[in-house]
Amino acid sequence: MNLRSLVCSVLASAFMLPMHAMGESVARDQNASRVHVPHLFNGDSPVVLVQETEFHTTPYSHDDGEVGSTLVVGKALGGMRHGAAVALDGEPMAQLTRYENELFPLMSVVKLPLAVVVLHRVEQGQLRLGDHYHLGEEDMDPNTWSPLQKRFPKGGSFTLETLLQASLCESDNNACNYLFRLVGGPQCVHQFFKTYYGSCFPLRIAVTEKEMALDAAAMSENCATPAAMLRVLEDLYSAATFPTQHPLLTPPMARLLLAYMEQTTTGQERLRAGLPSGELAFAHKTGSSGTVGGCTLAHNDVGIIRLPDGRHACIVSFITDCSESAATMNQAHAQLAEKTYRALTAK
Repeated sequence: MNLRSLVCSVLASAFMLPMHAMGESVARDQNASRVHVPHLFNGDSPVVLVQETEFHTTPYSHDDGEVGSTLVVGKALGGMRHGAAVALDGEPMAQLTRYENELFPLMSVVKLPLAVVVLHRVEQGQLRLGDHYHLGEEDMDPNTWSPLQKRFPKGGSFTLETLLQASLCESDNNACNYLFRLVGGPQCVHQFFKTYYGSCFPLRIAVTEKEMALDAAAMSENCATPAAMLRVLEDLYSAATFPTQHPLLTPPMARLLLAYMEQTTTGQERLRAGLPSGELAFAHKTGSSGTVGGCTLAHNDVGIIRLPDGRHACIVSFITDCSESAATMNQAHAQLAEKTYRALTAK
């Protein structure tokens, strides 16, 4: 089985649907507590994550240039697949939407749903932001993207809030791996979203950052459609802003999460580059696979634009199967953000 077939097979089995039905609508899951929104699931055939002609095994760069494990990928045939979903004040913007119902690898965007689950545990009293956790030297992998490891190579005692900020704001992989352990693993994060949105919601959380570094095939297992990630962003914004029934998070926790995301240091040349400096707030999370053999599996940015007058836009920008330069991918993200901002301010 080649890599393309393997990836599509993994994604199909992940949702326990036949390959042709991965994007189909389901009205309600009998075991779920939420009604599905049909427009999230009406789509075409599943995304082809990699088109391979030849394979390379080399060290890969993960997130922001740190050398990680080895990656085996197919060399892209050319161009890129850019999935996008945009909503202005909760209303989808069709003209800026493409491939919105196809699956894309999340990479470090997975740290956003993980943070939701961590803060939900804080709400429930199962965790406390001020509690300290000891990470030993064995928890500080030097061969992954980890500013925390650079500062504390031997490990140390860190509050839950520090680990959460490191994972979200700096996209720290060691902090992320520890948080996954703390909440019971990727399957617990996956189940949280399936319980909230329904079992057919097209977002899958299956592996940690460590597992992705050890196994190239695992890099595509955490995946979502742009439309699904847009729904999560909208629900976070609603939870932070409006009184809602059954919110994704309580208002204080949702506001805290958005505050963390506004401090993101990675990917400033992506969506943020298309937005003006000034009074607007931009909360976002990036994800990257690195580039090997001229192919980038994932180059992502998702976020929420908030204007001082209360108007907002949620934006999802996923790039996969790309043989273009980093500058070209950054420009694609930035142009989407610029068009979104213009549409938002013209309302």
